[in-house]
Amino acid sequence: RRGARRMRRSSVASLTRAAGRVRSVCTSNRQVLVAHKRGPELQGQAAVNWLRKQGRTPGCLIGDKLPQLPFWVEAEALDVLMRPPFFGSRVLDLDFEGEIVRALPGEIRRVGNSHGAAAMHITLQRWPRDPEANPVKRSIHTRLVNELKCPEVKAGAYVHELFNRDGIPVYLRDPDHIPATLTVDMARAVAGDIRVAQLDLPPGLTIRPVKHLPDNFLVARAKRIRS
Repeated sequence: RRGARRMRRSSVASLTRAAGRVRSVCTSNRQVLVAHKRGPELQGQAAVNWLRKQGRTPGCLIGDKLPQLPFWVEAEALDVLMRPPFFGSRVLDLDFEGEIVRALPGEIRRVGNSHGAAAMHITLQRWPRDPEANPVKRSIHTRLVNELKCPEVKAGAYVHELFNRDGIPVYLRDPDHIPATLTVDMARAVAGDIRVAQLDLPPGLTIRPVKHLPDNFLVARAKRIRS
């Protein structure tokens, strides 16, 4: 019990010191989130639950072939950054006592697994030190435009998106050009088909190979409705 009290006192002291620091800074180009490393005294279920009661959200930083780094952030500051749409496609600057680490949002556990609910835990993926050699792997969903400019759709067909559920697998190498979605322009369809080569890809983004599919694989197809 005495050991537990000492652990709690050291945790309270570290939280008190951190409380006076700037929580988060949002600019037009950069999003900075003050983060604090979690030592052994702030790991484990009991410690994590205690953190949440203090208004903090636990998290873990992974990736770039480096050890995992447990951390916590102010729940209110994190919530502010999560409110705008497409939070997952924006690189964050984590401020660990002056050391800036760039990271992409990964898995977010929410209260009741409800979309839009407060985060209980967040996993962030480090932006790689050498993105050319070690690009970030992600999957990005598609967004249809100009469906009525496709002759097959005009004739009564509908557009079937082959990667609608899981997204198109991609490599990311430029933190300033991460799209929320990949636009599928049906005005470019050839015989009702859109393939990878017909997509406009931002700088630093390339398509990851998909097993058992050709390099120029099918993304969307206008299909006739059977009567």
